[in-house]
Amino acid sequence: MRELDINYETLNVAIRESTKRYKRAKLDLAEANSYGIKEWKQVAFRQLNHARRELKRACKLAKRILY
Repeated sequence: MRELDINYETLNVAIRESTKRYKRAKLDLAEANSYGIKEWKQVAFRQLNHARRELKRACKLAKRILY
């Protein structure tokens, strides 16, 4: 297995930013649901899925590096 050369501060920032995007996307989806605008809900749901995948990747990378 090859050595991973990564700065822990960079990894921490990536996880923090991904978490912020995920939380914001959840709030956007909740707001879209409250207004009932179908197109807005679809966009918010796509953003939430993208943020979820991004956060999952960052956490998986952190686990791989730390353990």
